[in-house]
Amino acid sequence: MTGKDAWFQARVVAYDTPEGVRIVWLVRNVTEQKQAEEEIRTLNALLEQRVQKRTNQLQTANEELEAFSYSVSHDLRAPLRAVDGYSTMLKEGYAYKLDAEGKRYLAQIQNASQRMGLLIDDLLELSRLSRKEPQRILFSLSDLAKDIVVNLQTQESDRQIEISIQPDLEVVGDPSLLRVALDNLLGNAWKFTNKQSQPKISFGSMARKASKLSFL
Repeated sequence: MTGKDAWFQARVVAYDTPEGVRIVWLVRNVTEQKQAEEEIRTLNALLEQRVQKRTNQLQTANEELEAFSYSVSHDLRAPLRAVDGYSTMLKEGYAYKLDAEGKRYLAQIQNASQRMGLLIDDLLELSRLSRKEPQRILFSLSDLAKDIVVNLQTQESDRQIEISIQPDLEVVGDPSLLRVALDNLLGNAWKFTNKQSQPKISFGSMARKASKLSFL
C-alpha cells in the first residue's frame, strides 16, 4: 500500500442463470483519469486568473490613457491657446512697433504654438485609435493621399510643390490608422522640402520579390 488516495469506477451487473441470479462486479482504476481532470481544472483556474489579471491591467492602462488624454486636451491646450492668443494680439496691435527681426520672432512663436497644437491633436488621435479594434477593409490609398495633400495645400496655399500620386493604389487595412501614418509621412515631406528650389513629392508603390512596397 502506498498510502495515497485512489479512484475506482465500479459497475454491478445482475443477470439470471439456471442456477439463479448472478452478480458481476466490474471495477476499474480511474486514478490517472481523475488526476488528469484535476490538473485540467487547476490549469483552467490558473488561466482564468491570468486572463483576469491581464484584463485588469488593460483596463488600468485604458483608464490611464483616458486620464492622459484629458490632461492633454485641457491642461496643455489652455497655456497654448494663451500663447497663440497673445501673439496674435501682439501682431495685430503692436506690429508697427516691431522691426523685421521682431516680426520674424513673433511669426516663429505663432508657428511653434500651431505645431504644438498639431502634435497634441496627433497624440489624442493616437490615444483614441489605440482603444479600438483595428479594421481590415479594402480602400483606396491613392484617394487617402490626395485628401491629405489637399489639406496641406489649403494650409499653405503659397507653397508651390509638384505632387505625383500613383493612381489606383488599394490596400487592405485600417483607414484611420493608415491616415495617421500617411498624414505624418506626407506632412514631414511637405515640411522638409520647404527650402528646396524645385520641391517634388512622389507617392506610389513598387514590386519587390513577392510583395509590394509603398514609397514616398
